[in-house]
Amino acid sequence: MPPSQLKRLKASLRDQGVIGPQQSKRQKKKEAQNGKNNNRKSVVVEQIREQFNPFDVKRNPRGPKFEVATSRPTDYNAVKGRPGAARAAGEDKRRETLLVEMQRRNKVGGIIDRRFGETDPDMSNEDKILERFTREKQRLFKKHSVFDLNEGLLEDEPTPFGSSLRDDFDEQDMQDAYGKYDDDGNEGYVGMRVKRSHGDMASLHSGDGDHGTAKGEPMRKKTKTEVMKEAIAKSKLYKYERQATKEENEGMREELDAGFSALNRLLKTTTKGPQNNTKPKSEVLEDAIKKFIPSQHTMSQQMLGKAALSGPTKSKEEVEEEAAAKLLEIEDKKLRRMRGEQISEDSEDSEKDEEEEKPSNPNVPFWMQKEEEQDAFGLGGGNRIKPTPAELGFDDEDDFIIDDNLVGSDSEMAPITNGEDLEDDEDEDESASTEEREDEFDAEDVESARFDNRDNTKLASLPCPQTHDQLLGVLKGLPSESLQNIIRNIRTQHHPRLAKINKELLAQFARVLVQHISYVGNSSNSNHNDARLSASFVATEVTIRHVHSMGKNFPVDVANKFRDSIKEMSRERPLSLTVGDLCILTAVGSIFPTSDHFHQVATPAMLVISRYLGQKILQSLPDYAKGIFLSSLAYQYQSFSKRYVPEALNFCLNTLSSLAPSPLLPAHGRQYFPIHEPSPGIRIAQAGKSSIAPRKLQVSDCLPPSPSSSPSTSDSTTLKISLMETTIHLLTTFSTLWSAQPAYIETFAPARSVLSHLQSKNCRAHLPASLATTISSSLESLDASLANSQRDRHPLELHHHKPLAVKSHIPKFEETYDPEKHYDPDQDRAEARKLAKEYRKERKGAMRELRRDAHFMAREKLKTKIAKDTVYDKKFKRLVAEIQGEEGREAKEYEREKDRRKKLRG
Repeated sequence: MPPSQLKRLKASLRDQGVIGPQQSKRQKKKEAQNGKNNNRKSVVVEQIREQFNPFDVKRNPRGPKFEVATSRPTDYNAVKGRPGAARAAGEDKRRETLLVEMQRRNKVGGIIDRRFGETDPDMSNEDKILERFTREKQRLFKKHSVFDLNEGLLEDEPTPFGSSLRDDFDEQDMQDAYGKYDDDGNEGYVGMRVKRSHGDMASLHSGDGDHGTAKGEPMRKKTKTEVMKEAIAKSKLYKYERQATKEENEGMREELDAGFSALNRLLKTTTKGPQNNTKPKSEVLEDAIKKFIPSQHTMSQQMLGKAALSGPTKSKEEVEEEAAAKLLEIEDKKLRRMRGEQISEDSEDSEKDEEEEKPSNPNVPFWMQKEEEQDAFGLGGGNRIKPTPAELGFDDEDDFIIDDNLVGSDSEMAPITNGEDLEDDEDEDESASTEEREDEFDAEDVESARFDNRDNTKLASLPCPQTHDQLLGVLKGLPSESLQNIIRNIRTQHHPRLAKINKELLAQFARVLVQHISYVGNSSNSNHNDARLSASFVATEVTIRHVHSMGKNFPVDVANKFRDSIKEMSRERPLSLTVGDLCILTAVGSIFPTSDHFHQVATPAMLVISRYLGQKILQSLPDYAKGIFLSSLAYQYQSFSKRYVPEALNFCLNTLSSLAPSPLLPAHGRQYFPIHEPSPGIRIAQAGKSSIAPRKLQVSDCLPPSPSSSPSTSDSTTLKISLMETTIHLLTTFSTLWSAQPAYIETFAPARSVLSHLQSKNCRAHLPASLATTISSSLESLDASLANSQRDRHPLELHHHKPLAVKSHIPKFEETYDPEKHYDPDQDRAEARKLAKEYRKERKGAMRELRRDAHFMAREKLKTKIAKDTVYDKKFKRLVAEIQGEEGREAKEYEREKDRRKKLRG
């Protein structure tokens, strides 16, 4: 049987001389002289330990995988690691850190000792005490010297311009700095800018008993108490002066308010009789204003405090450049809205800030300034000499001249441009309505349309209608021609600058006018008289123009009312629109920018139009007339953006097919658009030899025939021919509008087939000569457009590149290729993979350390529990032993007492 591990260990230690017989002093001295290593014993013990515990050493037993030639000596059997030693080192480190934290947990308070030098082991107690005493004195000094005005200012200390800083508190200097006005009206800036010399300062203090002594002696430095007393006295003085100025301004304001009623009565007074014998109104107003209101210079000095800044003077070229830049910006925003792009609000905010920062004109009196300034003083705008309408450049209904008995101001004459949508809409309609506006609003017409109290006594004071019934009550008994003057008078008498509530009243009045547009159109259903219809629609046009101008001031109210009307017609009568609905849709195209891709009013209106054109089954000629009118509105809506509206084109083709003398065959393109079979009597018949000429469509064509009078056959035929001619013109207009569309050929090929059918022999015989000529010219124009589109269209084809041969590369072979390695040509992907591998490695290491920490904590807790349990068991056993011993002694004593008594009884 081989020897045991212990015997082998003793034998190895004995052979190495670690144990065995002790050496004599002579042997030890001899070994020391020979220079043997004194640490031989520890080295030998370490070798024996490694020999007897081979699993505690990590090495490579199989040697290297590949032989490598190197100049350095290599020991392939060397120790690569010591897991046991590393484990023991980790245990020791955890015992020093983690175990200490476990023991201190819930046993250490949160008080941190912040005393200076307490944590510095290099400082002695004397140094700590001295430093703490120094810092405490510095802290107390800082607290008491915060308000020391003379601290740090010595007599010989150099100061700006050779003067002491304390001289700034001199009473005379303070009066110059704060108690006077400068020549320009700026208060409190002269004395601060004056720089005094050292001699002046000395002369101010010489001879003053408080500041110095006799002549020739140095000046006494002011104490802190004296300086503070002077500052408090001057502060009270300035407060008293400000209070006096405020009371003076209040008294002046009360005087102005007391005289305003008389001025208002003077403004409302009308002058009768010939005007040649009296002064002009402008001179009368100027005399009245001079009596009740001080001069401009006095008011600007006393009320405004200082003169207002004026803007920089710009040359004519700069003004033109700014105007051109503004137009370009508006056009750019309009195009971006048309494309549906989001417009940032930074530019709008910056424009508003610039307008707010613009200074007012100092040459204009304060009562002629902007609305905010007038509201601040509680005054209305005064009258002035009005320029001619040609100088004002009227191009809108809002730019009318206010009558002399009503209030007016400079800003009233300027066009209001608050909404960009309305500006863009004016740009869209400018080409179509410029001539009409010039004819209607030239100088003579505006002067003739001015309101005159002498001829219109009933219109002198009108309430602002808040409901449509109230508006009808105001219009009751008045001719329809006076509607324009009535609305103008109401808007003028309830101008927002006359009262704060007028803004809300006019906003509601704008909603009432929108409702009145629909009312006038619906009231025409019972009137088939052309004269009355034309008069009523002239009134509708006037109302639309006023709504357009009021929409600039109240865009939200006007838009919401239009949206309510559109919702009502879409919910209640989507396929049976009335004339009032047509008027509302027309007003939408005149007021709002229909070119926007997304708009709160124009988009729902366009949906209503498309729904009627696409879903309405036509039964009578008024239905065709309404559809043609809506198609023309669709063209007006899309005239700028040029968006394709298939419902309008299909309606026109369906109308031509229904009015054609003979039905359209499938060979003529009938399958390309939906066709509804017309009702009996809709087609044109036997009109070729008649002398009927087409006419312009009227509003009465959209009305159903009255039951009392039925239309004659000639009138019905004339209406059919007029409908067909108008539809053909619409087709030509749509062709021009969408000529740049990529699918132009596919879109208008059915239109060419329908026109060819109308020009055929069967249809031409029943159509008048004028209509046949119109069809021929439209067909020729359409053929030319189709030919041009076909010529400009190019089929899709590949790019014409030079043919290149496929590159051939010799394969690259690596002799040292290893399938275990990664040869990724993508450097980023290789780096990412390497980083992921390092992350996984570090994560495993961290998890390993956490597990070891948990095991260590569990072992330590178990040791602590075992130690506590051991102490408890020992204590418990000791107590049990004591109790049992006591019980044994008592039991034996009981037995002895029992035996003793038994003997006594026996």
